[in-house]
Amino acid sequence: MSALALRRPSTVGDDAGLAADQQADALGAVGTSSAQAERARARAAQTLAQLRAEQQDPAHGGAAAQARGAANAAHQQAIRAWASTALQAAGTASAADEAPPLTPDLLAALRARPLRQLVQATGLSPAYLSRIRLGKTTPHPRWNAVLHQAAGEEPPGDARGRSGR
Repeated sequence: MSALALRRPSTVGDDAGLAADQQADALGAVGTSSAQAERARARAAQTLAQLRAEQQDPAHGGAAAQARGAANAAHQQAIRAWASTALQAAGTASAADEAPPLTPDLLAALRARPLRQLVQATGLSPAYLSRIRLGKTTPHPRWNAVLHQAAGEEPPGDARGRSGR
């Protein structure tokens, strides 16, 4: 706050002069602030363009894209490994056909456990587990054995998610 705003005027005549000074200061500050903001925007755009040219875009490209790609590749590799193991064990054309379904008992057991505990036990995200618990999402069959274990139940069939048919 400026010294003018802190000073209490002594007479009525001073009030009008003080108000005019404060208004002029405020208008001048707006003009300066607007110009400063415009220069800051231009510098930010220039810096972001330079980072993108160096493939170091903090939000999308460069290291962020490589990390995202590596995570996706690892995820796909885990799915292929599970499917290969499950297909060999099941001797069927589709491992998903052999996975035990999510039963109402399993869903009730999952709902009875704290979400944080399920996240720690399964490694799945809280949002994904919430959708599973609500019955809005059917998880990939490779998670069935993990979900049964996290719920404190024995999965039907063996640990690979096969049913005991």
